[in-house]
Amino acid sequence: MVAGTVGSEVVVAFVEGLLARASRERPVLVVWDQASYHTARVVRERLAGWAAQGLRVYLLPAYSPQLNLVERCWSELKARLLPRRWYAEVGVLRVGVEAGLAALAEQVEKGLFNI
Repeated sequence: MVAGTVGSEVVVAFVEGLLARASRERPVLVVWDQASYHTARVVRERLAGWAAQGLRVYLLPAYSPQLNLVERCWSELKARLLPRRWYAEVGVLRVGVEAGLAALAEQVEKGLFNI
């Protein structure tokens, strides 16, 4: 989870960390929407190097939330797993989101929610 604004530098750090933990025996597939931080120059400049390390990037068509599986997860989280209430502090909201994501992962494992 990232506190604050997500920008291209956060994307670069995420991908670098992902590749550091990934197995070299299998490629890593990342599916991105057309958010500006996914298509920023600093990200595009690193794509070839990341590809050499086994990263494959698939860009979704612009304005296609129905294809973005993350949108389904957030919808489920907000509609059913995150209590509808006012969160006066970011830390309390974070705990609620983490609990909701854990519940969603459990649903996926049990086959109750298909991504």
